Amino acid sequence: MCEELAALQSLKGTTTGEDIFGKVYQTMEELDLDWSKLASITTDGASSMVGMSRGPLPNSPASTVLQSVDVGFCHEDMTEMLNSFNLQLQGQGKLICDIYSHTKAFEVKLELLLGQVKKHSFIHLPATQNLSAENPAVSFPAEKCVEALEMLKAEFGVRFRELHVYAKEIHLFQNPFVADIDEAQPSYQFELAELQDCDVLKDAFKPNSLIDFYAALPNDTYPNIRKHAMKMSTLFGSTYICEQTFSRMKLLKTPMRSRLTDEHLHQCLRLAVTKMEPDIQLLTSQMQAHSSH
Repeated sequence: MCEELAALQSLKGTTTGEDIFGKVYQTMEELDLDWSKLASITTDGASSMVGMSRGPLPNSPASTVLQSVDVGFCHEDMTEMLNSFNLQLQGQGKLICDIYSHTKAFEVKLELLLGQVKKHSFIHLPATQNLSAENPAVSFPAEKCVEALEMLKAEFGVRFRELHVYAKEIHLFQNPFVADIDEAQPSYQFELAELQDCDVLKDAFKPNSLIDFYAALPNDTYPNIRKHAMKMSTLFGSTYICEQTFSRMKLLKTPMRSRLTDEHLHQCLRLAVTKMEPDIQLLTSQMQAHSSH
């Protein structure tokens, strides 16, 4: 399994949800992709993508988490927390279970902070703690900090709510050996019983190499678990490939290259971000040599 740029489409004129969906539909048709095999859709949360009336993905538009936090006293601490969390979600080769683990950990941290701040303890908020220590005679408005943390928690829950909806599927993918067979879907139960009782596969299982593990599972014995793993592994674990593509596009599409067509840009970007290594020897062996005249 590999993650590759499938297509690059230009939007000229308007950029409404209908326009975006039209380009997605065009790409699916051109590449002869089966809509029934679509595992997920990931967007940047913009109104044109998730708006109720005009977005291709009707949903409640969620403002960014950071916009919800506009309180001066603990703004610096919470910004630092969000920046750290954002860095955890970045990087190459991340899977959906990585996002889920970091998200759950952040939610636990928020709950811990809420309980501590309500007791006027700012041990994990250094900027706030320093401000409070510098002015001991002034009563620190902890209720404002609590309000900001509750707003952050609520917005965070909206932003990542779908992760909790698919928690069981993510846990099954992350470690099938500890999955509860009784709680699993019927199509997985017999296969899980076989898998969890196989000592050879237990020894071969490594959480940091899930793709290799599932690729090695015999398809005739574990067809449904392999299919589930393929679905989970195709979910975006980070925005790495999108950010990489935009960065490369800025380098390629400059005022000095005014004749660069959309098709040429597409091919240049595919070469710039691909993980595939060309077999030069095979390619050259298939070329027909021309004798000199």
